[in-house]
Amino acid sequence: METSTKKDRLQIGLDKLSETKKMVSVMQEELVVLQPQLVKTQAEVSGMMVEITRDKASAAETKAKVEVEEAKANAKAADAKVFTY
Repeated sequence: METSTKKDRLQIGLDKLSETKKMVSVMQEELVVLQPQLVKTQAEVSGMMVEITRDKASAAETKAKVEVEEAKANAKAADAKVFTY
């Protein structure tokens, strides 16, 4: 391989490394800027999870009550059918 070809390849590699370093630097700055928003969003999600867990528990209680009432209503309906025949 010719020396000038090796030199050109080396220069291209160095240029790409330099370009990549600049891109990484920009991404790090963006991450620093976005960090407070990420923390806020994480807190909001945690709050929503607590609320969802509480709502699921409440829904389970309501479902249990409805099932009891449904059983009572079905029993009364069965009794009513017995009397109508």
